[in-house]
Amino acid sequence: MPECTQEEQSAEGTPRVKLPQRDQIEFRACCWNDLLPEGHQARIVWDYVKGLDLTSLYQPIKAVERGVGEQPLIQ
Repeated sequence: MPECTQEEQSAEGTPRVKLPQRDQIEFRACCWNDLLPEGHQARIVWDYVKGLDLTSLYQPIKAVERGVGEQPLIQ
């Protein structure tokens, strides 16, 4: 953990803080659907998006099933 500079130190002592470990990696084996609780607002957005007509977005895609080309990334 990096040390505080003299300016960051107060008369009571050095501030004790937790700093993020940005290089920490965590792997989880889980279902994405299980990460959000039932009734979470993100589920409302997902249900709305699933109901949209995306035909105009799919039309320019030239890679089709049983055809040549790389499958586009759609999540």
